[in-house]
Amino acid sequence: MLLVAHPASYRTASFIGAGERLGIRSVVASNSHLGLSPAGRPGIEIDFSDTETTVARIRDFHARNPISAVLGVEDGALEIAASVAEALSLTSNKPQAIQDARLKHQCRGILAAADLLSPPYRVLESGGMLTSKLIGECEFPCVVKPVALSGSRGVIRADNANELSAAIVRIRRILERENPNLDRSILIEGFIEGHEYAIEGVLSSGKFQCLAIFDKPDPLDGPYFEESIYLTPANIRNSLKTEIVETIASACRALGLTHGPIHAECRVNRLGVWVLEVAARTIGGQCGRLLELALGVSLEEVIMSNALGHSAPIANQGQCAGVMMIPVPGAGVLRRIEGLTRARAVDGVESVLIDVNPGHLFVPWPEGSSYPGFIFAKASHTAQVERALRDAHAELEFVLAAHFPISPPEKRMVNGSL
Repeated sequence: MLLVAHPASYRTASFIGAGERLGIRSVVASNSHLGLSPAGRPGIEIDFSDTETTVARIRDFHARNPISAVLGVEDGALEIAASVAEALSLTSNKPQAIQDARLKHQCRGILAAADLLSPPYRVLESGGMLTSKLIGECEFPCVVKPVALSGSRGVIRADNANELSAAIVRIRRILERENPNLDRSILIEGFIEGHEYAIEGVLSSGKFQCLAIFDKPDPLDGPYFEESIYLTPANIRNSLKTEIVETIASACRALGLTHGPIHAECRVNRLGVWVLEVAARTIGGQCGRLLELALGVSLEEVIMSNALGHSAPIANQGQCAGVMMIPVPGAGVLRRIEGLTRARAVDGVESVLIDVNPGHLFVPWPEGSSYPGFIFAKASHTAQVERALRDAHAELEFVLAAHFPISPPEKRMVNGSL
């Protein structure tokens, strides 16, 4: 199985490990030799910016070492993985379907055309001006977001025209620091009230299988949208579960997604289920571990088995599980973390994973893009899980130092010359 991954991806090792447990030989394709497989494994160095050359290089490898399936390990690798699979005539989503799901404005238009509940929206093209006409077409409150970023980066709520204008300026500053080839369009969409859920599943020949519905007990009403707690199973009536699953399945069909992992977000209110996002990837961060706590099998094993046309053995252990994406404690440089031992000792807590070291610079949302770490818990009831997560977080103290950016020295004139 070919794993297409960026060199800094934290998921590559998890997929390789899952492959070893399943008896699958994994090969990594990455745009740096640093991201290739461990010693003793073959790897393919590719250029993510040159799909044609990448496909040719992998085709040559395939002629000598036949590949059975291709997986994009994270967001940035999905389209090129789909292009490779298409060139090798392997089962995969079409590259266009991946792009339609990834670019928020394209996704909104497709979902609306399919008569699915989706927020009303307007698109401000790259470099476009916020005109009075566009403001007049907007419904307040609204949510402003870059079409090409993920993980709540640059997502801001605006309750009036002044806040809308300020949000656009702020998002453009965020985009200035990104890849210059990135789409710089900005989506302005209506804010949808209601309770939010996340859905994890897999597609096989167009059929959607729901693995889990995650409840988000903390309201995500803005002004920014940093994620917090996920709990599963969601404590909702069976009829609503069915409606959510059927809605996400319909969204996948509308987008043309037919195979592989699906991570979706929705809100539920009196009007029904509103689709906020459908992504052809797994849940982000370390949150995939939550599936193993709840289902008894790793998410990577499920995805790899599905890619090869097999079903992974899923045995619900009758446990409730949850994860807290530890909130960014503020802006500053990490000096130390106190209370870890106490947090890990909280009843019901399975693990507290810290992804940062002293010296790490914390940047809060909407500019930020990473969490300090994750707390996992398991218990007989979701209320117990939620309490364990909150109690463990209350034990943690992040000691920060102020961050003072250093500007480059000014050039001085000496005898009329620089």
